[in-house]
Amino acid sequence: MKRIKHIIEFILVISMVPFLIIIPYNIRIKIGEYLGLVLYFVYKRRRDIAIENISNSFREMSREWHINICKKSFIHFGIIAMEFVQLFRFNNKFIKKNIIIEGEENLKEALWKGRGIVGICPHLGNWEFVAACIALKGYPVSVIMKRQSNPFINKIIEELRSSFNMECIYKSNAGFPVIRALKKNRIVAFVADQDAGKNGLFLKFLGRSASTAQGPARYAISNNSPALIFTGIKEGNTFKIFISQSLNFDYNKNNLKSAVTNNTSVWTKKIEEYIKKYPEQYFWMHRRWKSKEK
Repeated sequence: MKRIKHIIEFILVISMVPFLIIIPYNIRIKIGEYLGLVLYFVYKRRRDIAIENISNSFREMSREWHINICKKSFIHFGIIAMEFVQLFRFNNKFIKKNIIIEGEENLKEALWKGRGIVGICPHLGNWEFVAACIALKGYPVSVIMKRQSNPFINKIIEELRSSFNMECIYKSNAGFPVIRALKKNRIVAFVADQDAGKNGLFLKFLGRSASTAQGPARYAISNNSPALIFTGIKEGNTFKIFISQSLNFDYNKNNLKSAVTNNTSVWTKKIEEYIKKYPEQYFWMHRRWKSKEK
């Protein structure tokens, strides 16, 4: 039964993409806005999670503000769904016309050290555009990828990323491939701002204790690799990619636990800055604070 469901999902995707791709980009974005609005009213469970997360993260703001940001967040992710289709026609011409990169000099400086880059990208804006753009500009990118439950959809995503010369590393078996990629001076992209379960570090995130992934800090320390934040934000009709300077990480292997905690706190706080500036573009529907500290 599950296989039949997966096949139906696959057929829907491959049948819709050719239709959507011929629609002008600006019209497709409008469709995404309406799609997001529909999901806001229909998908009550996720809407409630989002409003709760926003309310607890911005306690100083009014209830009306919380609801407004939630609605805008759903609209934004409707847009992202439509923008995903653009990846099938993502090229340097599209980048030149629609995307601005700020901080590319930080990326070049970090790569010059020859130890690879731990690239931390939050679920903010459009992270798929960030990876595709950086890869298409000729930088060596490896992405940590969670295997999708639908193997047919998983194959589409993997092949799409590979078409941009990205290396796909599955999260379930990431250890050695990540170290190898860093030693080859590649940018290893971590979308690491979701609940990390029992294996995470419990640190303050937007005012509350949240289980946070240790991976970015541990890999950076193990290979003495610089860590940078990559964020892609939609500003009107323009898409901006912000690349931070190398984060002020602690690389003291003699006190590894303390270094990992400090570094994880550093990148978490940096991501918080972006979220507070662009709250309507964050993925509030995720149960970020699901795990509880014992």
